[in-house]
Amino acid sequence: MSSIRTVLVTGGNGFIGSHLIQELQKNYTVYCHDRADGDLCTYRNFPQVDAVFHLAANVSTHEFYNKSFEVIKNNVTSTINICEFYKEQKHKPLIIYAGTSEAQAGATDYFNYKIPTDEACPFVINDPKNLRWSYASSKAIGEQIVIASGLPYIIFRPFNVYGP
Repeated sequence: MSSIRTVLVTGGNGFIGSHLIQELQKNYTVYCHDRADGDLCTYRNFPQVDAVFHLAANVSTHEFYNKSFEVIKNNVTSTINICEFYKEQKHKPLIIYAGTSEAQAGATDYFNYKIPTDEACPFVINDPKNLRWSYASSKAIGEQIVIASGLPYIIFRPFNVYGP
């Protein structure tokens, strides 16, 4: 990240985002966008930056089951909006996208794919009628959006994030 001086963190008030911002502020100019700043599905006033950490997502298990359509809509549409905005800019930032290990759970559960998984592990949604998959499938689609956008990217899939 030597050529990176300015960074946007979406979901900056969340658990991962707030800790990431604390560390990034030591060496970079950091902008934060969270729900209070505007809906990422329609917001179009992002700062010009060198990198975007796109962490914002609906991640509550309660939401998976009770607001599954909104989980899918918000996770997918926000990623499309961010990519479309930065595709239109002269300077193309690095998109650092937070996927989810849950998108690979079907492969480990039903096809005995080894843990820890690697980048070649397939996404397996074994029961699309189970609304629990609204999060994993929307994050998997988000990965495809980032890849297809043509913007430079890094995708990571955190596993069981916890702690102070």
